[in-house]
Amino acid sequence: TTDHAEVVRVETTAGQHRLVACGDGVATLTFTSSYDPSLSATCVVTVNQKYLVHNWVTFNPNGWDWIYIPGVLPLFQEDLSYTSVTEGFDVDEDNKVIEIRSQKALLYNDKDYGFFGSIDELTGADGMYKIKASYANEALATIDMGETWDAALAQTKPIRKGYNWIGYPNKYYLTLEGLNAIVAQNIDLFREGDLIIGKESFAEFNGRVWIAPSGFELVAGKGYIYYSENGTDADQGIDFSLDEDDSTPSVKPQVRVARAKDPKGVWHYNTSEFADNMAVVLMVEGLENPEQYTIGAFVNDECRGMGAAVEGGRMMVNVAGRAGETVEFRLHHSTSGEYFNLNGHVGYAQHAGSLKAPVMLSLNGQTSIEEILAVGSDTATEIYDIHGRKVERMQAGNLYIVRQYVNGKMQTRKVIMK
Repeated sequence: TTDHAEVVRVETTAGQHRLVACGDGVATLTFTSSYDPSLSATCVVTVNQKYLVHNWVTFNPNGWDWIYIPGVLPLFQEDLSYTSVTEGFDVDEDNKVIEIRSQKALLYNDKDYGFFGSIDELTGADGMYKIKASYANEALATIDMGETWDAALAQTKPIRKGYNWIGYPNKYYLTLEGLNAIVAQNIDLFREGDLIIGKESFAEFNGRVWIAPSGFELVAGKGYIYYSENGTDADQGIDFSLDEDDSTPSVKPQVRVARAKDPKGVWHYNTSEFADNMAVVLMVEGLENPEQYTIGAFVNDECRGMGAAVEGGRMMVNVAGRAGETVEFRLHHSTSGEYFNLNGHVGYAQHAGSLKAPVMLSLNGQTSIEEILAVGSDTATEIYDIHGRKVERMQAGNLYIVRQYVNGKMQTRKVIMK
């Protein structure tokens, strides 16, 4: 029985038993004689493992995932034949890895010629890999690390100016609170405007703390892109160690569901169809109470991601997509259920906007109250706020619903008070 710890295998040599464990916690081990089941003994051991060094790595079996390899895994023998790892990547047409990308290289699985490219091993030194797979009837794909893990690789590679592909090496899921707990020990590295971009969410450093929508976390065994405004000349990677690990431990991290949706079913999207993500920080001009809205990113009416408000009216959304695409945005109000198109768009890139200088958008097709009331003094007009309450006074910057009765017909428009 274990508490956040797991015995992954037992090795027996000349009557001596060696148990290989991973995780963090207390394990109670019970030994029973195969000759006489009445003979048994127990012992208690403490497993205190900081790094993700168990003998498997899991990834999404259908679509793209970002993974970290805590060791060195050769993909080809000296005669260029496949290793056991590569054989697991190419079982048959319905069960295979299609493509692997590092920051500087590529490996592609051609249906006729097999694997070709410039990646001949998977290693923690590359930081992370983007991997695309297609396995029929598999809930989880696994890479067997065997004895190849290396604790020396269980740290991020040096951070340089620009985009850095890194892995998250610890066994703990690191929440936003945990990430902010390690700011002091990385103060020479973290700079205002730095980003940590994951497959489904991202965070930005505002010069004091990391800011991200609710639910952001770094997941054991996953890959990330660290954007550095300045970088460092030293061989300094991110120190993820905590004095007191209070994040969620994971003995065997599971692949997060790639198909995500708003809890109320506002929009649906699938990040696993795309290798890349764009981190966007934006602000909607004149929008009151942005925390009451969900923002969606769209390419040709297809939802590519959703986000939420953070500090100072800024909104953060992670957008899945491809180079050359144009991304537009929409709002959904959580109380009224209304949808709003936004004026403005961004071209697909690795990131757009920042907390300091967000992409500025405006509500689409909105007119001013003054323009509405100018229709004529004999026109009956009723004004409601976004909660459906009739109001007599209006505040600048707020959104309202105006009903007018002109020649016996009712007209309804959404307007913004300038």
